[in-house]
Amino acid sequence: MEFINEYLAIIDEEVNSALYVLCDNKEQLKKIIQESKEFEILRNQISSPTYKCGFNINIGEVKGKKQRFFYIKFKEKEEKNLKEYKNLLRDFKKILNEKNIILEVLRDDISFHYATLAYPSIHKVENLMRKFILYFMIVAIGKEWKNKSNETIKKRLNSEESEYKNKIQELSFGELGEFLFNTYHEYDRNALINKLKSLEDVDELLSKDFSELKSFIPKSNWDKYFKIKIECEDNYLPKRWKELTELRNKVAHNKTFFESDLIRVEKLSEEVTSEIEKALKNIEKLELDQFEKDTVSEEIISSLNSSAKNYFDIWKEVMHYFPTMKSKDKESFEKQLKELRSKNFIDEDLYNRLNDVYFTRNYLLHNTDIDNSSYIVQIDDIEKLKKELSISWKEEIVNAFKVNNDTLTLDQIYKYIEKHTTRDLPVSWKSTIRRTIYNYSSDADIYLGKEDLFQKEGRGKWKLKK
Repeated sequence: MEFINEYLAIIDEEVNSALYVLCDNKEQLKKIIQESKEFEILRNQISSPTYKCGFNINIGEVKGKKQRFFYIKFKEKEEKNLKEYKNLLRDFKKILNEKNIILEVLRDDISFHYATLAYPSIHKVENLMRKFILYFMIVAIGKEWKNKSNETIKKRLNSEESEYKNKIQELSFGELGEFLFNTYHEYDRNALINKLKSLEDVDELLSKDFSELKSFIPKSNWDKYFKIKIECEDNYLPKRWKELTELRNKVAHNKTFFESDLIRVEKLSEEVTSEIEKALKNIEKLELDQFEKDTVSEEIISSLNSSAKNYFDIWKEVMHYFPTMKSKDKESFEKQLKELRSKNFIDEDLYNRLNDVYFTRNYLLHNTDIDNSSYIVQIDDIEKLKKELSISWKEEIVNAFKVNNDTLTLDQIYKYIEKHTTRDLPVSWKSTIRRTIYNYSSDADIYLGKEDLFQKEGRGKWKLKK
C-alpha cells in the first residue's frame, strides 16, 4: 500500500512576525526543517539518519491577510516502512510546532490505513448486536419489543416509514447501545403520582406496595431481560459498547485514527462479541417449536441481509396460492406437497419446483453464513415461479364455460384455452389451470375463500356456478 500525507503549514505574522519576514520562500522553510540536524532534504526526498521518503513543498499567500502557507506532501510506497514513516512525520510535526508554525492536515493515509483495518471488526460486532437485540426481543416479549425503550428510540422504531422487520436496521451503531443500556420508564409519571396518593400512611406501607413502587424505577432492557441470562459485571458490556461507539464514530467521520485505536477496537470487539455470543447460546434453553424458531430466524436474517429478505417475501407470496400448506417443518411440508401431487392439484414439474424453492428457503433460515450482508441470494427461480402463479387464468376459464354453456372436463377446458389464449403457455400451464379452478371453488381443498365460481360435477368435471 502507498501512503501519502499532505499538510498546510501556515505562518501568521501576528503569531511570529520575525518568521513571517524570514520564511518567504520554500527554500527558507527547508532550511528551518534541516536546522534540527535530524533531516536532510535533497530534491524530492527527505531523509533521517536511517530512513528516507518522497517529499515536496509549494508556497502560497492567503489573500487579504498577512499569512503565508506551504503545501507539504510526504510519500511512502512500501507498507513495510510504515513504522519509520510514522516516526519521521512525528519528528517533522514537532519541529514545526516548536517554531509556532500552524499545521493543518489535508490527507492522512496512515489514519485511513488503520481505520480500514478496524472496520471489519466494527461491522461484524454491529451485525451481531442487531442479531442479538432482534432475537431476544422477539422471543422475550414479542412484537411489542419496539415499545420497550426510551422515547427517542421508541419514536424511531414505531415510525411508519418502513416494514416491521427492517426496524432494527434503522438504528445506528450508537442507538443499538442506547436501546440496550439506556434506562426508560415503563409507567408514566401520573401512574406513580396516583400510586403515592393511594398510600395514606407510609408507616403502614405493605411489601406488595413497596414492590409495586419499585416497578416505577427506570430500567434498561439489558437489566430487565438480559443481565440474568449471562454472568457479567453490571457495567462491563455498556462501558465497552460506549467506547467502541466512540471509536466507530472516528472511522465513520474521518477523524484521525491511530494504531492504538485499531488495537483497542480489536480488543473491545473481541470482548463484546464474547459476551453477546454467550447470551445467544441461551436461546437454546427457550422452549420454541420449529415454526417459532424459523420465524425468529427469518426476522434476524431478513434484518441482516436484504436479498434473503426478498426471497422470504416472495416465498410467502408463492405460498398464498396454496392456503392449506403450512411449512412448520420440512417433514410436514413434504408430506402436504405429496398430497397435493397425489390429488393432481399440481403436476410433477410444479411439485419439483416447489420442493427446490423450499429447500433454498430452509437453507437461508438455517445457514449462519448469510449473516454477512455481502451474501447475494439468487432469486431467479422463485421469481419466475411467482410470476407464473400470479398470471390470472380465471377469466379465460370462465369464458370456456360461457362459450360452451355446459359441464366441461378438464381436457375440454385445456383444449379451449390452448386454442383461444393469446399468451405464451408455460411448461406447467395445465397444472395452473387446475389450481385456478381449485382456488375458486369451495368444493376444493385449496379454495382461497374469495370468489366461489366453479362447482365440481364428478371426477375431472366442472361447471360454472350461476
